[in-house]
Amino acid sequence: PCLTSFDRLPDAQSQFNFKLVTETLKTIVALGYLIGIADDDAEYKLRKFKLPRQYLMTNGYKPSPLDLSHVKLNDQLEQLVEKLASNSHNVWAVERIRQGWTYGYSLDVKNKRNPRLVPFILLDETAKQSNRNSIRELIRTLLGYGFAIEPPDERMQKQMLNMGLIQDEYKCKDTDRMFRVEST
Repeated sequence: PCLTSFDRLPDAQSQFNFKLVTETLKTIVALGYLIGIADDDAEYKLRKFKLPRQYLMTNGYKPSPLDLSHVKLNDQLEQLVEKLASNSHNVWAVERIRQGWTYGYSLDVKNKRNPRLVPFILLDETAKQSNRNSIRELIRTLLGYGFAIEPPDERMQKQMLNMGLIQDEYKCKDTDRMFRVEST
């Protein structure tokens, strides 16, 4: 049902997409990054990929993604992608739990059990990479539309560390919680 144009998505899916983007932008700002416009005309310079006919869905939808091949992320933005991928997983997990889903050893739609309801660090590499790729495309899209995302300066980072808003990357982190599988 989600292989359709955005305006035809089911309400729950489009609302979740808006929520995920909103939470991601809020997280970028909360981490001390600055978002501003760097190129007022970038939107007019963007082009869309022309995909072959084989991409036409039976419902008439044919994806037309932006050509962002010219948009590259520096090391600082790649580090941000990792943090945001973890956060987007948490946003997804909160939504699933709110819908009544619980952890299960394997995916069971009928009983609302999902093996991915674990901390990001415990996800399999395929799931982690999927989250990273989605967030990376979101960041590249912002940059493609002419926005700049600047990391916090040293003064801001120290202030945020002192306030407990971020963790020192060199400090020992809390241990991860483990979950047990329940029989159904």
